[in-house]
Amino acid sequence: MNDHFLDVREVCRRLSLSKPDVVLAAIRARELRAFNVSSPGRKRPTWRIRESDFEAFLESRSVRTSPAIQPRRRAKSDPKITRYF
Repeated sequence: MNDHFLDVREVCRRLSLSKPDVVLAAIRARELRAFNVSSPGRKRPTWRIRESDFEAFLESRSVRTSPAIQPRRRAKSDPKITRYF
C-alpha cells in the first residue's frame, strides 16, 4: 500500500481551520481514522491520517442532495360542494 500520510496540521490546512480542535475531536470520536506514531513513553500522541481515510471522512460528512420534490397538486373540486376550510 503506497498511501500518503497527513498530519493534523495538514488536515487543518485543507479544511481551512485555524485550530486543530475539530480534527482532534473527530479522531477521538473515531469519525476520522488516525494512527498514533509517537514513542510509547510520550504523553502526547502524534497523529497521522491516511489521505484515503481523510477523503472517506469528507465523503461521509458531505451533504447529499435529494431529487427535486414535485409540489402536490390540488384535486379538482366539484362546483356543487362548498369548501369551508
